[in-house]
Amino acid sequence: MTTALPLAHHRHTAADPGRGPGAAPTAARLVTRLLARGTLVLAAALSAYVLLEILSFRAAYPQGTSTAQLDLFDTPAIRMLQGPPHGVGSAGGFTAWDGGWFMGATVAVWALLVSTRLLRGEEDVDRVAPLLAGPLPARTLAAVHVGVVAAGCAVVSAAVAVTFGALGAGWSGGTLFALTLGGFAAFWAGVGAVCAQAFDNRRRALSAGAGVFGLAYALRLVANSSADREALRALTPWGWLDAVEPYAAQRPAPVVALWAGGAVLGALAVVLRGRRDTAGAFLTRPDRRAARLRGLGSPAAFAWRDGRGVLLAWALGLTVWTAVLGGMLGTMLDFLAADDAYRRAVEVMGLGAMLTAEGFVAVMSVILGLVLALFAAWRVGAARAEEADGRLESLLVRGVTRRRWLAGRLLVVLAGTAGLALLAGVATWAGAAASGADLTLGASLRGALNQLPVAVLFVGLATLTLGGAPRLTLTLPASLAGAGYVVELVGPALDWPGWVLDLSPFHHLAAVPMTAFAAAPALWLVGLGLLATLAGVLLLERRDVTPA
Repeated sequence: MTTALPLAHHRHTAADPGRGPGAAPTAARLVTRLLARGTLVLAAALSAYVLLEILSFRAAYPQGTSTAQLDLFDTPAIRMLQGPPHGVGSAGGFTAWDGGWFMGATVAVWALLVSTRLLRGEEDVDRVAPLLAGPLPARTLAAVHVGVVAAGCAVVSAAVAVTFGALGAGWSGGTLFALTLGGFAAFWAGVGAVCAQAFDNRRRALSAGAGVFGLAYALRLVANSSADREALRALTPWGWLDAVEPYAAQRPAPVVALWAGGAVLGALAVVLRGRRDTAGAFLTRPDRRAARLRGLGSPAAFAWRDGRGVLLAWALGLTVWTAVLGGMLGTMLDFLAADDAYRRAVEVMGLGAMLTAEGFVAVMSVILGLVLALFAAWRVGAARAEEADGRLESLLVRGVTRRRWLAGRLLVVLAGTAGLALLAGVATWAGAAASGADLTLGASLRGALNQLPVAVLFVGLATLTLGGAPRLTLTLPASLAGAGYVVELVGPALDWPGWVLDLSPFHHLAAVPMTAFAAAPALWLVGLGLLATLAGVLLLERRDVTPA
């Protein structure tokens, strides 16, 4: 006979919603973790750039600039690229004018990337579903995304302001410039957030945002090309950036307009998010076309089909930039010839080659080398994104080997990088010819193609990172490229040891077209890149597929 024993009484109670963190703060912490590293890297990079600009100005103009030197800055070519000169008599004012356009473009691109990633990219890969399954409305999550991006803009702004103040460049002007930079980032983050609601995937949203950015910049070029077109500056946020003049007129209204514009666009994005379904969009294209099988026959063909839009965007941007740079060649040579103080400073920094047309192209091609290295590394990063999003598995289960998949990707990356170098060489020559500078097409092409070995090296480093530390594929190679460029830029001027300079791959290339092409270091860089690529492929074959 068995005896039934009474079971212990269990009391089930509902979870107390008042205990523990709320859904919105938890989501905010998660999003902050996603953006923290990139935001801090951006803040540090901009601070370093401000430091370099201020130190360079003080070396060139210990007594400040004169009226005659100011007239040299006020030429149509320089106005179109950097805006009307303002406050250039001080280190802070010169930095805000000379580097403001570049820093503005940098923070704007960053803002477009992160806003479209959070507000559309996370939906594309279905990572918002676990968050929305809880007590977190879609509109609230969108507000969290917008708020965290705005906080990132504020962090970048604060870092720049502290750098200006710590270097003795003026707290008031530096803070106003930093607020302008943060507002510019916030505005373009708002543009990206609205585009993320309008279009049905991140690629289209980012393309639309980049298109708006390009149109705004083109309008700025037109507005700054002559005095009778200055009224057009009010129609573009680039014009608002120019109008602040933080070390001269110190106009706060454009700063307020940038932050307010970002807030309005961010609020609009939140409202729109509440009016659509997850993975839905307001602008969609009904796909009634027949299946397009072209570009699906091999990994290389598919990589070309998948990345040709990105390549086209890079090609357009690089063409405009190098053409404008070539168009400034004649003006810059005249400026260097007329300004003894700046010429001496350039020579002290080890950049005396810039006093001739071919020397100027040789020095500026190092920047092109950095651009090509970043493009190559980030396109390898696109292969990592395919793995992280789970799309790679659908190929691997169909008999496509990892080696064949990655080889197709890398082939397209290398071909695209070479094409960009050729395009940059032609555009630089065309701009120089338009300005009347004495630069041949052959010299311009040699200067551009001379940077390809560095790009091959960073393809290898990115592939090695993909195989060994896949989650660092986007950040580590790009950081190494930036560090190598900084070493090459400031190392000779600061008389750094030779072994430090040798760490930069840019330092090993000859100054083409000013000097003859050096085959030995180029072959070494290409060889190291190929070895790193092989090692990365072998590591990829031996590890598990790693999600995001």
